[in-house]
Amino acid sequence: MQVEEGIKLLREEFIPDVPDTKTVPGVHEWEYEAIKPGTWEIEGTYDIIRFGGEEKFKLTVKVI
Repeated sequence: MQVEEGIKLLREEFIPDVPDTKTVPGVHEWEYEAIKPGTWEIEGTYDIIRFGGEEKFKLTVKVI
């Protein structure tokens, strides 16, 4: 994931549906902190290991 200067990554964690694996469905969590007012973007890629592809996404965050 790529973030702009106004937000800071605090924590990242993947929680698989099946313990002790990394290639099964699950939940990926990110926790960010706003450090500067403005409009910032977070961009990332979600790898779909099972199908050999990826999905790209972009989030816009407005900090006031």
